Amino acid sequence: MMKFDKKYITGKFPYIVGIIIIVCIAVIYQMVKVMTVDKDEWMEYKKQHVDGRVDVAEPIRGNILSVDGGYLSTSIPKLMIACDLYPNMPVLRKKDKLKNPEKYLKDSLERLDYIAKRREEFRPHIDSISRAVARLCPECENADSVKNNLVRSLLKNSRHCNLFQGHLFDYQEYQKLKEIPIFDKPGKYASGLKLKVVNYREKPFGNLASRTLGDLVRIDVGDMEKAKEEAKTGIELRYDSLLRGKPGLKAKKILRSKSNVVDIMLEPQVDGYDVLTTIDVTMQDICEKALREKLQEVEAEFGVCILMDVPTGDIKAIVNLNRTPEGTYIDNLNNAVGAMMEPGSTFKTASIMVALDDGEITMNDMVDTGGGEVEMYGRKMRDSGGGHGRIDVKSAVKYSSNIGVSRLIDSHYKNDPQRFVNGLRRIGIGSPIGFEIPGTANPLILGPEENKKYWSKVSLPWMAIGYNSQLPPISICTFYNAIANNGRMVRPRVVRGLAKNGEVVEEFPVGVINEHICKDTTVHAIQEILKEVVNGQGGTGKRARSKYFYVSGKTGTAQVADEKGGYHSANPRHYVSFCGYYPSDNPQYTCLVSIKTAHNPVSGGATAGPVFLKIAEQVYSKHVTTNIRLACDTTNSVVPLVKNGNMAAAKNVLSALGLTPRIESDGNSMWGKASVNNNTLVIQGDDENWSQVPDLTGMGARDALYALELRGMKATIRGCGKVVEQSIKPGADVRRGATVKIKLG
Repeated sequence: MMKFDKKYITGKFPYIVGIIIIVCIAVIYQMVKVMTVDKDEWMEYKKQHVDGRVDVAEPIRGNILSVDGGYLSTSIPKLMIACDLYPNMPVLRKKDKLKNPEKYLKDSLERLDYIAKRREEFRPHIDSISRAVARLCPECENADSVKNNLVRSLLKNSRHCNLFQGHLFDYQEYQKLKEIPIFDKPGKYASGLKLKVVNYREKPFGNLASRTLGDLVRIDVGDMEKAKEEAKTGIELRYDSLLRGKPGLKAKKILRSKSNVVDIMLEPQVDGYDVLTTIDVTMQDICEKALREKLQEVEAEFGVCILMDVPTGDIKAIVNLNRTPEGTYIDNLNNAVGAMMEPGSTFKTASIMVALDDGEITMNDMVDTGGGEVEMYGRKMRDSGGGHGRIDVKSAVKYSSNIGVSRLIDSHYKNDPQRFVNGLRRIGIGSPIGFEIPGTANPLILGPEENKKYWSKVSLPWMAIGYNSQLPPISICTFYNAIANNGRMVRPRVVRGLAKNGEVVEEFPVGVINEHICKDTTVHAIQEILKEVVNGQGGTGKRARSKYFYVSGKTGTAQVADEKGGYHSANPRHYVSFCGYYPSDNPQYTCLVSIKTAHNPVSGGATAGPVFLKIAEQVYSKHVTTNIRLACDTTNSVVPLVKNGNMAAAKNVLSALGLTPRIESDGNSMWGKASVNNNTLVIQGDDENWSQVPDLTGMGARDALYALELRGMKATIRGCGKVVEQSIKPGADVRRGATVKIKLG
């Protein structure tokens, strides 16, 4: 047995420990070096080989659909293209500057040489490139601006030139871009174009309901890969989280070579929901055209139109047209829900409703309007068109008497005006409606409790006729819709549900704000008054009267306060409006038309009323259906018209049409006359006498000419159709060579 030598083993320990210490020091050194000296290099490697291999899988944004399923706003693929003017420029590494100066110098010289060659390539094509890019990209001002941008970027050795000003290219535009010199170089990187497919928001109907649908704004962060879109307004903003969907993750995997890269889905993206709206494209178009015509006629500042379904509150059309400095009208501000305006006389309906519902007045109460001008607490109150004397409550609204309505309200509420203001909130016109479109304003009706500083004795009578309060148009329309709906106030609705892959996944119920805004007797009385405003003798709404159905509604005219809050401007501006519903006996739609204009004279009835009428009749005609049997012509035969003449030719044509005429002839006749007997076509042969001029009446020109030529006679023809006159009467003796003048008709 061999003896174990402990000294041999223990003598090696110092060497082993030393080696371990040296290895540890080397590892620590390398770690420190990686974290400090080589940090930039490894971070670049991480960016290219680790971060670069994982990308976000963008979901497809959901569509916004009309009530019939048409696309109001949809996403289509487009190309975001970045331009690298120096795509293959040699890279200078900082570490080479210290560790390998010779390589760094060589790379620097190669870089300078590459830059010089690249600039020489661009030099002869700069003008043609600039013109071509300016034609393709509307975002670029002109060819000169493109040229300046290009030259400036070349001088800066730019690797990220914003040459296309953020323009999104479709496939055809991209093909034209690749035909431009420099960009037409083959190869993935030689042209310097970097592509990214993005979902572009397209509105197939252009500016139709544009502000209500909303907009997406592309946020450019200087990196094409990180650029994103943000919803800013309308439905796009309100339902952004549902429309946007959920992004996924995908990994890039290289197969065989760097040019062969595939995406492997790590976490699938979830596409956005489709939003189902209540917008009817045809009704929207009708409203927009009618409003635009009137705005152009009176050169208005802006106009608003809202068309609402009575039982559901569904917004069928919502139009916002604002005048541009060029005099055109575009949908760029949502005044229908956000503009605060003094409602004027459309507010008188609410004032009378509160007083009737509180039992302060009845329909039989009388009020003295005098000669059309009275003094109330030191201020003059006037009626348009003069005074109406002593009138009842219905007439006060029908004539839109400022004096009548203000005296009625003041006489019953002057000792407790807050009760009147609370009544306005009770019936809904003074309360928020909770409309879903972002930017919807709330009514501003302040009583003496909320507005102690500025409340005075004149506040109540002027509030009663639509001043000293501000409301958005959507609130006025909702209030009148409640009247049409027998007192049931429903919340306006522009989105009715959500869909996914063509199937409805969620339906939004009709929202009820108030089941009964007032007593049944009150709402029926108001309905009677509003019908009289349009259809009664002397009513201010007569311009909205239709000969096809009854309309109910109220006109409104309010002077807009000037910059100092007063109403004494030399060029006053007005809000004119008409709000009503139709048909009166079975209301289907409520419509508000409101226009802001500086032209005089103006009134809601004369300016907004005709717009309402045009919209109402055109929309109503969409629902008129007629039994197709009523279109049948019962006075004329369905048998085709057959001219007199050659029987054999007529029979051949009729046989080709699948018709069999009844021929009544002795078999020797060539000519015949056609007639209809009990819906049956009868052709009766003529007795031919070659020595007499034939009866040409009812024949076509060809047969008439042939019949005369067989008898040695000539013809001159005038007109078209069949023979109605002939110069030589039928039965006359034939004179060979004689000319018969024939008139066709």
